[in-house]
Amino acid sequence: MEILKYKNLSIFSLDKELIGSFRLEKIYNDSVNWREYFKNSDSNWISFYPFSEYHGGGQPYIINIGLIDFEKWISENVDFEKQIRTLIENE
Repeated sequence: MEILKYKNLSIFSLDKELIGSFRLEKIYNDSVNWREYFKNSDSNWISFYPFSEYHGGGQPYIINIGLIDFEKWISENVDFEKQIRTLIENE
């Protein structure tokens, strides 16, 4: 189900089935940046909308950031949505 890699991190198209299969628990909803933060026993995950200008925000994606702290990862990867969008468009 993985669709691509970003800095060796797995990215998936997000759907309810994926959330169930990875047993993800929603930790936080960031309505300003259209992100949701999830956690399971193995890792931290961030859902996002790289095509947010599309109707309904477009297809959501989710990235597995391992055990890295959410805030730390975001601060080190400020433009990750734009970079991942470019990867998707060039696929």
